[in-house]
Amino acid sequence: MIGAYEAANLAALAHALPDPKAEKWRRIVRLAEWLAEYDGDEFSTQQVTQALHNQRDRGLAISYGKMLKALPSKPKTKHTSRNVNGQKKSYHLWSADEVRRILHEHALLVLQDGVGFVRNPLITGVFATDSALLTTPPLKTNNIRPSMLLRSFSSREIDTINKHWEHQHSRPYSFELALKVAKAVLDNSVYDDVLSQDDQLPCLRFTAGSKENGYVSVTPYWLANVFPNEEVTVQDLPTTTASRLIGMVDSPLDLQDWGTAEGRGKHVHHLCSTRDCVLPTHLMVCPVGTHKHFHAHYGDPDHPSLQQAIF
Repeated sequence: MIGAYEAANLAALAHALPDPKAEKWRRIVRLAEWLAEYDGDEFSTQQVTQALHNQRDRGLAISYGKMLKALPSKPKTKHTSRNVNGQKKSYHLWSADEVRRILHEHALLVLQDGVGFVRNPLITGVFATDSALLTTPPLKTNNIRPSMLLRSFSSREIDTINKHWEHQHSRPYSFELALKVAKAVLDNSVYDDVLSQDDQLPCLRFTAGSKENGYVSVTPYWLANVFPNEEVTVQDLPTTTASRLIGMVDSPLDLQDWGTAEGRGKHVHHLCSTRDCVLPTHLMVCPVGTHKHFHAHYGDPDHPSLQQAIF
């Protein structure tokens, strides 16, 4: 049986794939199987079409390229060229490790002891069959929607904070809009199956955005799908990092955007140590120095706060 978190990750992967879904799903599953056994550092879509379709078809290679570019976290490519029969041919190379990591994060590849990556045995490659596994349970615990865990603001308080944000941040962001997006992030996330700490609620994990260093960000594509009748863009938000956005709307007077010196001086610390968790009670606004001290004390030298990355 597939867990709720796996289902949410697989659903996010399927959602990101271009149409037609059935064809692209079959291709991404076959590509995952091939990458699980591939021992090179980089690959081209021409290699993929040769390996999976026994032909080097340019149109098919372009189709695979578009599919790879649509993956969550948007894997990067390296442009290169070479001479073939006296003609200069240009093409893109993809990092095998990066694409494998994305497919692993989205539960299409799983790690098997003594073997390494293998295709998730619950996935068949037939979209009609697999899509039944991608339905997550209702996103509530004890009949409480996740967005209800945020502080409750009256319309007068929202209006006052809106005016405060006009001067607090590097540009006049709307608190009301940020609050609406934050609520959508929470209500489109999924609870873990187990508690990660001594708490009444498990981690609430946002899987639908792009991921970097384990942190998930809202994307233009996600916003367009969640707010199809409104023009909501990432430029309208004081941050795209989901956990920081939750921290900013839950403590709207304590945290500023990265464009201000005050904003750069504070981070959002995950009390649960789960970087894609957006549960408000698992997040704590703290000074940068305190954040660094936490992770140095935890023996977590690779944490972005200690590498001068900002999250």
